[in-house]
Amino acid sequence: MKIIKENSTLLVIDIQERLFPKIINGKEVLETAIWSVDLAKKIGIPVLLTEHFPEKIGATPEILRS
Repeated sequence: MKIIKENSTLLVIDIQERLFPKIINGKEVLETAIWSVDLAKKIGIPVLLTEHFPEKIGATPEILRS
């Protein structure tokens, strides 16, 4: 499958700080998300991040938002 950047968007859903203790292999999940976001930015694919109740669950880590 070929990715066509003009038809693509990377959607990162609810990677939030207070959820990490509950995520199996949370460190690896975060590392993969960082890699994916970096790659999308390098090849010009827009990135969308979502947060569910950030005031209670925490924000998306800064490293993903920058």
